Amino acid sequence: MFARSVSFHLKPGRSAAFTQVLDKEIVPMLRKQTGFQDEIALVAPNGADAVAISVWDRKENAENYARTAYPGVLTALKDTGFEGPMRPDHGRMIWGETGRAGYGLYDRALGATYLQGLWEGIAGA
Repeated sequence: MFARSVSFHLKPGRSAAFTQVLDKEIVPMLRKQTGFQDEIALVAPNGADAVAISVWDRKENAENYARTAYPGVLTALKDTGFEGPMRPDHGRMIWGETGRAGYGLYDRALGATYLQGLWEGIAGA
C-alpha cells in the first residue's frame, strides 16, 4: 500500500463546494485509475484547510496518476475556491539534510513548482 497526501487552503465558505466536487468529479476520476484503493479528505472545522489522502496498491500506480491524471483533479478544483498553496507530502531527501523522510527541501521545491506550473496552466496565467 502507498498513500499520497496533499494539503491546501480553500477560500472562506467554499468547503461545501470542495466536498461536492470531490464526491462527484474527483473520486470518480480516481476510481478509473489503475491501483486506486480509496480517498480520504479532511476539512478543518473553519473550512479553510483541507487534506486529501489517496491510497494506492503500489507506489508506481500513484506516481503514474500524478503524472497523467492529476492535472484533471486541479481542473476540477479550479472553481471550488481552491486558494493554495498546495503542498505534496512526499519526496526524497538530499545531501546532508536532516529531518523526516519525504520532507527534503529539494523535492518539496520541485513538487511545489510542478504544482504551481499545473495551476497556472489551468488558470490560464
